[in-house]
Amino acid sequence: MTASLSRRLRTAAVGALAAGAALAPAAQAADLTAPATVLRSTLTVEQPVARSCVAAPLDQRVGVVRREVTMPVSGVLGVTLKAASGDWDVAAFDQATGRLITGGAGFGASEVGAGFVGQGRTVVVQGCRRRGTARQAELTVSALGIPTGTAASRPSLVEIPITGREQISQLAALGFDLTEHATADHVQAVLYGDADLERLRRAGFRAEVVVQDLVRQLAATRTQDRLATARLRGRTARTGGATLRQAPAESLPSGRTEYRRLVDYDAELKQLVERYPGLVRPITLPFKTVEGREVHGVEIAKNVGASDGRPTFMQMGVHHAREWPSGEHAMEWAYELVTKAGKDAKVDDLLARVRTVVIPVVNVDGFNVSREAPTDLQNDPQYAQVPDTGLNQTAVYLVDPALNYKRRNCRLTEGTTSLPQGVCALPVNRTLGVDPNRNYGVLWGGGGASALPVYDTFRGYGPFSENETQNIRAFISQRQVTTLITNHTFSNLVLRPPGVRSQGNPVDEPAMKKLGDRMASRNGYSSGPSYGLYDTTGSTEDWSYSTTGGYGYTFEIGEDAGEKEGGGFHPAFANVIRHWNSGSKVTTGHSGGNRLAYYDAATTAADRAEHSLLTGRAPAGVTLRLRKEVVSETSPVRPAELDLVDTPLGMVEGPVQTFPDVLESTIDVAKSGTFSWDVNPSTRPFVDQRVFPGVADQAARSEAIAEKGSTQPNQVAGAGADGTFEDVPFDVTDADAAALLRITVDGALPVDDYDLTLFRKVGGELKEVGSSGGAPGATEEILLATPPVGDYVLRVTNYLGFGGWSGRIERFRQGQDTIRPRKATEAYTIDCLKGDQVLATRKVEVERGRTAALGAVCGANADEIVGGGSGSGSGSGSGSGSCAATSGFRSVAVAPASRTRIGLRFARRVAAPVRIDVFRVSAGRRVVGNRRVASFSGISRSVTWNGRANARGRAVADGVYYVRFTIRSRGRTDVRRVTLVRAGGRFAVRPAFHRPDSCGLLTTAKLELPAFGGTGNRRLGIAYRVARRSTVTVTVTRGGRRVATKVLKGRAARRTYRVTLAARGLPRGRYTVRITAAAGARRATATLQAQRL
Repeated sequence: MTASLSRRLRTAAVGALAAGAALAPAAQAADLTAPATVLRSTLTVEQPVARSCVAAPLDQRVGVVRREVTMPVSGVLGVTLKAASGDWDVAAFDQATGRLITGGAGFGASEVGAGFVGQGRTVVVQGCRRRGTARQAELTVSALGIPTGTAASRPSLVEIPITGREQISQLAALGFDLTEHATADHVQAVLYGDADLERLRRAGFRAEVVVQDLVRQLAATRTQDRLATARLRGRTARTGGATLRQAPAESLPSGRTEYRRLVDYDAELKQLVERYPGLVRPITLPFKTVEGREVHGVEIAKNVGASDGRPTFMQMGVHHAREWPSGEHAMEWAYELVTKAGKDAKVDDLLARVRTVVIPVVNVDGFNVSREAPTDLQNDPQYAQVPDTGLNQTAVYLVDPALNYKRRNCRLTEGTTSLPQGVCALPVNRTLGVDPNRNYGVLWGGGGASALPVYDTFRGYGPFSENETQNIRAFISQRQVTTLITNHTFSNLVLRPPGVRSQGNPVDEPAMKKLGDRMASRNGYSSGPSYGLYDTTGSTEDWSYSTTGGYGYTFEIGEDAGEKEGGGFHPAFANVIRHWNSGSKVTTGHSGGNRLAYYDAATTAADRAEHSLLTGRAPAGVTLRLRKEVVSETSPVRPAELDLVDTPLGMVEGPVQTFPDVLESTIDVAKSGTFSWDVNPSTRPFVDQRVFPGVADQAARSEAIAEKGSTQPNQVAGAGADGTFEDVPFDVTDADAAALLRITVDGALPVDDYDLTLFRKVGGELKEVGSSGGAPGATEEILLATPPVGDYVLRVTNYLGFGGWSGRIERFRQGQDTIRPRKATEAYTIDCLKGDQVLATRKVEVERGRTAALGAVCGANADEIVGGGSGSGSGSGSGSGSCAATSGFRSVAVAPASRTRIGLRFARRVAAPVRIDVFRVSAGRRVVGNRRVASFSGISRSVTWNGRANARGRAVADGVYYVRFTIRSRGRTDVRRVTLVRAGGRFAVRPAFHRPDSCGLLTTAKLELPAFGGTGNRRLGIAYRVARRSTVTVTVTRGGRRVATKVLKGRAARRTYRVTLAARGLPRGRYTVRITAAAGARRATATLQAQRL
């Protein structure tokens, strides 16, 4: 970079700050004006009718209730409909024209809609009960005036000449809305009015206009779409209908001829489920958006309801709101499969071998704003006329003309947890929101994304701070997604990881390049790594591939040109059809378009040479659970204060952040008693091989470590039990100048298995920053790049070792770049479960393209245990039926979603409502018992708690809490509890104080509360039940030292026993309670924890 360019960038940065572009002012500038409530009404529908609610206005008939309102302002009409259960839909129509203004047609009982309409229009709102027992639903209609737009913010597409890649990074750092169209000598961007053009000029760049007025062009392309529809259909174009059409050969599988609206997507997904039972089932992701919407999709496979081991191919669209074709192609892939099932051998083969998941719209809030924003009042009679505001020949805008080109979601500020309809469309809020495709955790916070909320590539408030990205993370983490495609627009590209050049090529680069090139041969796109465009961080496939090993690709759909030539974010719909069927029109030598490219991806997802396979035997009906917990890393995080200029100016980046990733998927063993489970490799790609820039060959400081005292395997004593691990303190000093910290540990025997966890001391607490959990006999290794100066603790856990261990801690200074080949293999843990009883646990490592034959994974006597059901002396008080039937939950989890918000997640075995309660246990050093502070009842999907009390008269402050999940089915109740601690306003999960009831020998094991002692010296309460007459040993320890032991003989079945321990005289801290039951050769142990206040 030249000195003059450096000065120009600094000048532009200062100007931007002076104009109010700093982080905090931008966040505070959001307009959160609440809409006016036009109508509140309770709708009562006596009988459900399974018909479309959004296709057309319905007369007052069975299954429908109608209400009329008059729009008091020109702006956004919002509708919400909520019922207790079942499936309800809602739609709002312009009474005079019959046009669908907005609606909601998802799979559940909660619907949200928002659309633009002119003042004085009469609107008919209809609520439709489609299925379920809930007779009533609450309807709310609101209105929010939106100021008329002007030419000041008119969006235009420009081409910016550059001299090298670094200038793309400079433009991104300055917050310009760059497109994915970039070459060695130019990059295209969207500018919003003359102010953006002047800001670009002051930064030392110039712009060549490609499209002067994107909104005016959009109005023209919509006219083209309407005319094309009329020609193809022989009728006037209608909007809002969601029907399965017979597709002409030259069209799309669905026969679609215009862009879908959000309500169209939801209605069509529902129709696919209803029309193809056994082939299609609904998917609703766990987290609602800030506007209260659910994110829907479908899963497609032969015998789709089976819980088997087939791999998953995942299709996604519309991470970025304005990229409408990305959702269209994802949706058409669903139609491609269902319409050819039973007619095409290739499709039938795929349906038998792979599950396809389609999530057409990830960013539903942003897409709804972009898609609904009207552009041209002069040519659209539904709107009241407004005066021309000096736009001359440009279309008269009802709203901010940039809304059609909105990129981000609708989280306007960090504290925004809910947002009324219409607020996101206020002009001042167009420049706010989070870019979902810069918010994924791996590499988050680096180049190609902004820390400033006013910029269109704003990365968000932390890794996975957004519900949209949490949704995708949660889904992929629970599936074996072997290949995914996330669709975007535009520039005719097929991109693969990594997004940052400094990551180097992953171990799978040859195979991923081969597939990328093959797909590009179908659609005529360019195939290459994502960093070939420019460095991007926080993207979907960087996280998914790095964490799971499943191949991931981005498709940039559309010509490398303006919208008139078929490029841009949403060109005329004819271009969507062409790219589906044949691909790019400006390249040659390809055929089949994205349709055949998707077949290539789906075939690869099913190909066992491209992933891994587990085979074995297990009793019919048991559940196998495959899990792995890893620590993932962000990029070195760029501080917001320094984000206005790029690192070549000498800025200092912040440290790498770490966060946990938990992968957990399950299958049920079929009647045959055998299984074949398609999975991703157990070793993550960048653990396999990774580039470490500037690391010296020899350690600057090194120390040998070794076991000081004997430890016992946690597979014998219980995971987390005292005496199963040893802590090794050490430090990293300024004198080390460490660029890399390397820790290795080996067992003395070839079969020894020790695991490592690395903690850094932060504010008196231990924060996990690394881990290693390889297979028996493998070298355990932790590598931590640029470790911060400070004190560390290495925890060496005896997983199953008997010979002791030794190792080395090494600190390396900066040196020449080195490539570390793989030295160890990461392992999965596979559990065999009957209900909540763990019959067996083992580790398994498996390479890509290989099969791991596991044999009898549940143990030699598993058939006897499973076959015995509850008859082996079990009398738990829950009834004497099958244990699996007593378990309503597959799993529950609590995970921080942001600084104050908590994700409360669950997966059910039965279709019954769930209740979640949050209890406060302590206030300061006082144990207060069970004080309910928040409740969520009658829910069917995971929720996000905002961290505030919703129980009257209760408050949330620092202390000990627990979350209780309850589900009841067939007269049985399944209860799960998770411990939380709130400190400094942040929640953290703590070890369990309650183990779910099980079918094993120890049927119940729990502590009264997760805290005891305090100012009142409350006793520690312990309770247990056994399935048959047993001897029970209760041991309480603190920091590895035994505090108390009680041996209780002759404990009878079907009785609850209680033991207490006095708190007086016990020091503060965490206490571990281990309850062991023994009956003959059978043993069962539960390990629980509580905090002595």
